[in-house]
Amino acid sequence: MKKKRRLQRSDRIWAGVALLLVLLQFWWLPGEDGSAADSYSTTVDGKLALYRLAARLFPRVEREAQRMLPEENCVLLVLGPDVYPTQQQQSQLSAWVRGGGCLVFAPNLRDPQVELPELGISIGQLSVQEGSDGVAQLVEEVADAGQSSDVRRSQKQAQQRSTPSVAPPGAVPAAEQLSEQTEIRTVQVTVDNELSGGPVTYSTRSRLSVPAGMQSQPLVRSATAGDQVLEVRCGYGRVLVCSTADLFSNRTLLDRAGRRLAVRLLERARRPLPADDQNYWQPAFDGDRIELSEYFNAADSYRSTGVLLSPAMRIGTLQLLLVAVLAIWLAFHRFGPTVAAEVAQRRSLTESAEAIGNLQFRLPDGGPLVGSYLGYLQGLLRKRFGAQVRLDDAVALSRRTGLEADVIRDELSRAMQLARQPRTTIAAAAAMVRWLCRLQSRL
Repeated sequence: MKKKRRLQRSDRIWAGVALLLVLLQFWWLPGEDGSAADSYSTTVDGKLALYRLAARLFPRVEREAQRMLPEENCVLLVLGPDVYPTQQQQSQLSAWVRGGGCLVFAPNLRDPQVELPELGISIGQLSVQEGSDGVAQLVEEVADAGQSSDVRRSQKQAQQRSTPSVAPPGAVPAAEQLSEQTEIRTVQVTVDNELSGGPVTYSTRSRLSVPAGMQSQPLVRSATAGDQVLEVRCGYGRVLVCSTADLFSNRTLLDRAGRRLAVRLLERARRPLPADDQNYWQPAFDGDRIELSEYFNAADSYRSTGVLLSPAMRIGTLQLLLVAVLAIWLAFHRFGPTVAAEVAQRRSLTESAEAIGNLQFRLPDGGPLVGSYLGYLQGLLRKRFGAQVRLDDAVALSRRTGLEADVIRDELSRAMQLARQPRTTIAAAAAMVRWLCRLQSRL
């Protein structure tokens, strides 16, 4: 009956890791591939409706995910990026805008705070506190920790009136104190102006401000949340800063007024600068081209070693990890049943002597055997007695062995003769070796 083989605990762990890597190639547990709010997405936060609407209305609408900036001055849309530009990328964007380009920028709804001063973008986060009747109150965040008591009084009065109110900028606590008193959440804002032609409701968590020294013009304003779209002049170009990317989402564009507002903002971005702003020279501007940038939506997968887990390289990375795990498992513990270690026993001295004797018996000449034993005896005498005793000194050997000197002299002379002659029989060589062994034992 065969014995059942049981897997060791370490083997189960390695097998579980290998199985997990195989499953991850078909079902990526950490999340979905890519961004959920890009121009390819059909979700409520996606921008597919904006892309299709703009492609029908304007001559040249393109997507771009491989490079950050267009080769010519045109309209560049960066809406709800997963990551914001770094300092170096911000400098490149600023140089492109100042050279005559037009940038339409909207922050990510999950992370609305962004500071890009070179582009005239300063977006803060709104703080929202639920009143007793469930009405949201919008409070701007400013760093002034010394006047928190005034804010508490103004908030309490606003709650009693049960109407939305904006606290005065000089009476707002610091961000640390405000975070303890209020809850940060998304706010529904409704705007109605000549660009939309009707009320448009969207989600925002941002407030806009303009860095010092920048020329700006408000395009869309809200009675409760302040400026929602600002046009900021930067050199020969412009930046349209929006408080939220939800202005261009599939959810907002389901409404007719929302579509009208998005189209009017794109038309505003396509206009060249007015003639009175053209001083001596104005760079060329291609208003027919609108480029919807996906570079920053995919850039979160191309930071440092994160490229290995990007959607394009994830399967290859998981396969390499699977090969590495299998290789380590193979080195850690071999597959199959364990093999018993077999240690060969040492040969005895008798077996070794018999083997050597058999080899010597097969030799046709015994002279080299006698000569080798004579050399061995000479080395043994030198090792034991130094230069005092030699094989040719029969008297000294006689004193140490008790044998007759003449016998020793005759036998050694005969042994040297057997070693030098061209052919010596095995019997004669064996008899001489036995006598030499007796001489060695007496020494």
